[in-house]
Amino acid sequence: MTADLSAARPYLKGLDFPASRQAMIRHALRNGADRPVLDLLRTLPDTDYKTSGEFTDLPDRP
Repeated sequence: MTADLSAARPYLKGLDFPASRQAMIRHALRNGADRPVLDLLRTLPDTDYKTSGEFTDLPDRP
């Protein structure tokens, strides 16, 4: 099963942006994200994201 980036959004609720990829992964993990969502977040470019929309607007990940 794969996840799309919009599936990560509920697990990032309450996260203060800007946030790094690693901060998003930690926050999603604390909020009970499943493995497909965590794996997908790990494929994101390693940068700081200003808003949650900034990463959900990226092209779909493999």
